[in-house]
Amino acid sequence: MQKINVIQSPDKDHPFLIIKKAGGVPSAPLTEFDSENAFSYAAELFPFLKDINGKKTVEHGLVHRLDTDTEGLLLIAASQDFYDFIQQEQLLGRFIKTYRAECTLNSRNIELLEGFPPCPVNEMFYERRKFTVESYFRNYGEKQKQVRPVTKDSGKAALKKLGNARFYSTEISLKSIDSEIIDAECRIKAGYRHQVRCHLAWCNLPVVGDRLYNAEPSENSLKFYATGLEFFNPVVGKREEYKA
Repeated sequence: MQKINVIQSPDKDHPFLIIKKAGGVPSAPLTEFDSENAFSYAAELFPFLKDINGKKTVEHGLVHRLDTDTEGLLLIAASQDFYDFIQQEQLLGRFIKTYRAECTLNSRNIELLEGFPPCPVNEMFYERRKFTVESYFRNYGEKQKQVRPVTKDSGKAALKKLGNARFYSTEISLKSIDSEIIDAECRIKAGYRHQVRCHLAWCNLPVVGDRLYNAEPSENSLKFYATGLEFFNPVVGKREEYKA
C-alpha cells in the first residue's frame, strides 16, 4: 500500500504541500520519534517541512488532520509565512474542505446511539437533497472518544459546558437516494473533531463502516474520504482548488 501520494509539491508559486494519505495512516506524529504517519512520510521527501513552527511542535506545518481511518487530502505549509496566513484564513472560514461519504438511511440511528438532540432533518430535506446542519459540539462517551451536537434543544447540562464554544456548519448534498447506499458530499468552512461523520449520523445518515457513529456498523472499512481543498494562495493572488 502506498501510504501517501504527492498531489502538489512545494515550489516558488506554492508555499505548501498537498498529499493524499491512505486510510489507516495517522495524519500526525504523537512524538518527535514517531515516524509512522503522513506528516513524517512527507518530511522524508521534503525535510524543510520540519522548519515550520506550528501549534504543536511535532506537527510543524500540518494545517489540519484527518482521522486515521479516513483517506484523502492533507495540506502542509512549506513556509512560516504561509502557515501563519492559512491559520488566519481558517479562523475567517475561508479554508474549505470537501468530503464524500457512503451512507445508509437508518431512522433509528441517533435513538440507538443516544446523547443526540432531535434529528434536524425530515423526509422533505432528504427529497430536496441539499441542506445544512449546524450545532455546537461536546465530547462524549467513554474516554471522550466521540462527540455529540449541542443545540438549544440539548439538556441544561450539555449547554452549561459550552462556554464560548464555536458554532459549526456542514453543507450536505445527497448525490443518490435511490439505492441502499447514499452518496453524500459535505463541505465545511470550520472543522471540529469528527464533525462531518457526527453531523451525518445526527441526520440518521451514518457512514458505512463507521464504528463510532453508525449504530449498526458493517464489517466494511470506513467509507469516508477527504476529496477537496479550496483556499487562497497569497503568492499567486488567487483561490486554488484541489480534488482527489
